[in-house]
This record gives sequence, C-alpha cells and structure tokens, in this order.
Amino acid sequence: MTDIRKIKRTALVVFCVVSVSLLLHLAHTAYSIWLMVAPAALEITSWSAPAIIASFLATPILLVSLVISLTLLHTIRKEDTPFTLRNVKRLKVIALMLILLEPVSFLAERIFFHFMSWGDGMIVVTTAQAGFILSIGLITYCIALVFQYGIALQDQVDETL
Repeated sequence: MTDIRKIKRTALVVFCVVSVSLLLHLAHTAYSIWLMVAPAALEITSWSAPAIIASFLATPILLVSLVISLTLLHTIRKEDTPFTLRNVKRLKVIALMLILLEPVSFLAERIFFHFMSWGDGMIVVTTAQAGFILSIGLITYCIALVFQYGIALQDQVDETL
C-alpha cells in the first residue's frame, strides 16, 4: 500500500503546482488583455483586435485542460484507486484539448502576425510549439488507453476471485 500513498502524495504536489500554474496563467492573461485594451481607451488607433483574438483562441482550451487536470488529480488523491472510468474519460478529454491546442495556437499566431506591422518588410516565421503539444496530447491519449486496459484487467481479476 505504500505505492498508493506515494501516488497520492505525488498527486497532491502536482495538484499544487498545476493550481499555481493556473492562477499565474489567469493573471498573465488578464494583464495581457489589460495591456491591449487599456491604451484603446486613450487612443483608438492603438487598439489591437488581432492580438486580443489571438489570445482568446488558445486560452479557453488551456484553461479547460488545466481545470480537468486539477479534477483528475483531486480524484486520484481522494479515491482508493486511480483506475476508474471517470479518470479515463478525463484523460481522454485532456488529450483532446492538447491535440486541439496545437492547431489553434498556430492559427492564433497566424492571425496575430498577419496583422502586425513589423516595418522594413521584416518577415516573422513561427511554428507554434513545433508539434510538441500535439505529441503530449497523443501520449496522454495512449496513457488513457493504458488506464482503460488496467480497469479491464482489474475487472477480470475481481471476477476470478
């Protein structure tokens, strides 16, 4: 049973780290929006609609992923086993959000950089996260399938006994 306690302790630590990350992300998003909108109250020409649109595209996906992650970690901490169908569903939703985040981030960058004037014909080329978040989403989905398989094995063992 020490393995379960170790999992619960780790889940608590990760829960705290993700909670702080979520709060920092919310504060950063609010501050970024304020920086984009505040000058608009003073001078209409400085308002940057593309920047606001770009920040609103990816932020909801990231926030949903973080909130579901917190729910998952809380459940792992509180329940006897992490191998439940609810956790499998949560992992699959997190995987889907991460898989969606990559193209949405890329689209947000395209919108932002398309409307930005860099002067002197400067060309800016970016590649979102270069497939990193997409890869993490796919790995998360595989982990969800492993959890699902673990549940099936546990059911077989319970039926045998």
